[in-house]
Amino acid sequence: MAADHHDHQLLGASRAEKSVRYNLLRNRLTIHRADEDRERVVLEDVEGIKQVLATTFEINLPPSDVLNPALARVIEAAPAEAD
Repeated sequence: MAADHHDHQLLGASRAEKSVRYNLLRNRLTIHRADEDRERVVLEDVEGIKQVLATTFEINLPPSDVLNPALARVIEAAPAEAD
Protein backbone atom coordinates (compact mmCIF):
# COMPACT_ATOMS: atom_id res chain seq x y z
CA MET A 1 0.00 0.00 0.00
CA ALA A 2 1.38 3.42 -0.96
CA ALA A 3 1.71 6.09 1.67
CA ASP A 4 -0.59 9.08 1.27
CA HIS A 5 2.00 11.83 0.90
CA HIS A 6 1.89 15.10 -0.95
CA ASP A 7 5.56 15.09 -1.93
CA HIS A 8 4.54 16.07 -5.45
CA GLN A 9 3.63 19.44 -3.95
CA LEU A 10 7.02 19.92 -2.32
CA LEU A 11 9.67 22.10 -3.88
CA GLY A 12 13.15 22.50 -2.47
CA ALA A 13 16.47 23.89 -3.61
CA SER A 14 19.70 25.06 -1.96
CA ARG A 15 22.69 26.94 -3.27
CA ALA A 16 25.78 28.23 -1.51
CA GLU A 17 28.26 30.85 -2.58
CA LYS A 18 31.25 32.24 -0.72
CA SER A 19 29.34 34.58 1.58
CA VAL A 20 25.68 33.66 1.08
CA ARG A 21 23.45 30.58 1.17
CA TYR A 22 20.01 30.32 -0.41
CA ASN A 23 17.33 27.84 0.64
CA LEU A 24 13.96 27.41 -1.03
CA LEU A 25 11.27 25.27 0.55
CA ARG A 26 7.89 25.33 -1.14
CA ASN A 27 7.37 29.03 -1.81
CA ARG A 28 9.63 30.33 0.97
CA LEU A 29 13.08 31.64 0.15
CA THR A 30 15.58 32.09 2.98
CA ILE A 31 18.81 33.99 2.39
CA HIS A 32 21.65 33.50 4.87
CA ARG A 33 24.48 36.06 4.73
CA ALA A 34 27.55 36.03 6.94
CA ASP A 35 27.16 38.28 10.00
CA GLU A 36 23.59 39.30 9.10
CA ASP A 37 20.12 38.22 10.12
CA ARG A 38 18.59 35.80 7.69
CA GLU A 39 16.14 37.21 5.21
CA ARG A 40 12.89 35.37 4.51
CA VAL A 41 10.74 35.98 1.47
CA VAL A 42 7.39 34.39 0.64
CA LEU A 43 7.02 33.95 -3.11
CA GLU A 44 3.34 34.49 -3.70
CA ASP A 45 2.96 33.60 -7.36
CA VAL A 46 4.22 31.24 -10.04
CA GLU A 47 6.25 33.93 -11.82
CA GLY A 48 8.05 34.81 -8.57
CA ILE A 49 9.08 31.21 -7.98
CA LYS A 50 10.19 30.83 -11.61
CA GLN A 51 12.28 33.99 -11.35
CA VAL A 52 14.05 32.74 -8.22
CA LEU A 53 14.65 29.26 -9.67
CA ALA A 54 16.09 30.72 -12.88
CA THR A 55 18.21 33.51 -11.40
CA THR A 56 19.13 32.64 -7.82
CA PHE A 57 19.45 28.88 -8.35
CA GLU A 58 20.49 29.09 -12.02
CA ILE A 59 18.09 26.33 -13.06
CA ASN A 60 17.05 25.88 -16.69
CA LEU A 61 13.29 25.62 -16.39
CA PRO A 62 10.99 23.39 -18.45
CA PRO A 63 8.25 24.92 -20.62
CA SER A 64 5.63 26.95 -18.77
CA ASP A 65 2.78 24.67 -19.81
CA VAL A 66 4.42 21.91 -17.76
CA LEU A 67 5.92 23.98 -14.94
CA ASN A 68 3.23 26.54 -14.16
CA PRO A 69 0.54 24.06 -13.01
CA ALA A 70 3.06 22.25 -10.81
CA LEU A 71 4.22 25.48 -9.17
CA ALA A 72 0.62 26.56 -8.65
CA ARG A 73 0.05 23.32 -6.71
CA VAL A 74 3.14 24.08 -4.58
CA ILE A 75 1.72 27.50 -3.69
CA GLU A 76 -1.73 26.06 -2.91
CA ALA A 77 -0.22 23.41 -0.62
CA ALA A 78 2.09 25.78 1.24
CA PRO A 79 1.13 26.47 4.84
CA ALA A 80 -0.27 29.90 5.63
CA GLU A 81 2.08 32.49 7.12
CA ALA A 82 1.76 33.02 10.85
CA ASP A 83 1.14 36.62 11.87
